[in-house]
Amino acid sequence: MHQYKQIILVVCLLSIVMAIWMRGWINGGVPLTPREENLSQLTDLSNYVKSASLGLLWSPWNQLENTGAPSMIQRSYIIFAPLAQIANTFRISSELIYKLSMLAGFIFSAIGMYLLLLTIGTSKMPAFIAGLSYMLSPPHITLASDLLDFNFYWALIPWIVFTVEKFLKEGSPLFYGSLAGLLLTIASFAGNTYFVTATPFFIAYLLLRMYLTRQSHKINFFAYTIGFFFTLSAFITIPSSIEFPHTWLSQEIQRKQIIDLPQLSQLLKLFSLRWKNHSPLDWSMDFRYPDMSWYFGTAVVVLAASSISSYKKFSSHLLPIGAILLCLIPVFFIMQNSAIKYVALKIIQLFPQIQSTFDRTYRLFILPSFFLSLLAGLGSQLILKSRSGITGIIIILAILIDFFPLSAYFFTTTHQELSLPQ
Repeated sequence: MHQYKQIILVVCLLSIVMAIWMRGWINGGVPLTPREENLSQLTDLSNYVKSASLGLLWSPWNQLENTGAPSMIQRSYIIFAPLAQIANTFRISSELIYKLSMLAGFIFSAIGMYLLLLTIGTSKMPAFIAGLSYMLSPPHITLASDLLDFNFYWALIPWIVFTVEKFLKEGSPLFYGSLAGLLLTIASFAGNTYFVTATPFFIAYLLLRMYLTRQSHKINFFAYTIGFFFTLSAFITIPSSIEFPHTWLSQEIQRKQIIDLPQLSQLLKLFSLRWKNHSPLDWSMDFRYPDMSWYFGTAVVVLAASSISSYKKFSSHLLPIGAILLCLIPVFFIMQNSAIKYVALKIIQLFPQIQSTFDRTYRLFILPSFFLSLLAGLGSQLILKSRSGITGIIIILAILIDFFPLSAYFFTTTHQELSLPQ
């Protein structure tokens, strides 16, 4: 009972923080972000609420949506239909259910990271710092605030890793394997190409974690996880595999250049720009970097670097994370040399499906955000081990101050200005 009370307290604290970050959405206007990519989802959700009011929401074919395609194979339907039903049942607006869902998604992501760190073996304060770092990470705020399904995807990743860590600690391969398969299914629906891009790296991390443990039921866990995933997602994966030769992914035109790959110097420059009060709204679709959306946080990086000192205690975590982050380094060095860039382009042009998925680097930013937050928790564990609680509060305040400018991403407008249905 005491543990549940502590989790409720953590949820309340995170809710207050996230509500402050999302204060720009508190009024009754239409929730917006700078790129306005969420407008199409607001329209979809509004249409689904209308379908619910007409009793058509759960029809196999909805004449108001998806141009006659079966409802259940539409990702937007799977994500938004339950929310539309809730909005219609309780007579709340589509904008309000959208805002509340966004808020819940961010909090859910932080709780997942918090429980993950507790399972790994940290105390509560470092676990809270890790959850806060992940929830407020600028790439997380940017991408998850733009699209609700991506918010759910980011939120599920810590829970998937948490499930694997619980299995490694407690066994029960059937229970945790089925749970991991369910979470993977939902994450694949929500993440789409983001899921396809980042999942191989997370799988590599988890495989390395399992290799470094002595859990005797690893094969059973994998079998249950894969079995549940393919069974639960069959109604989408089977039609998608049949239609694959006709999808945009297989017919992607080979690009003439590598896009969205930043130079390492551009990412490092963001740290100095942050403390020169560079506005997070100062960006261009033509020139994505420097952009505070891809800032990892000075406080978080310092804490993550300090985790190396706890190598002996957390070596089975630090080794896999280090291997994954090292694999990402060549991505940034490709842009440093024109000859290397040319060779890399020619190689990936041989595989247009891979190119169309992996050359959009922002899909991979969940990896450094997730792992740096995890490492920040481990680093905090070392720092707070022999210090008073006031040090933890100072660390939390440093993270809040560091990431606060990104709260400007949340603002509203009116239906009249956007010509959206009310």
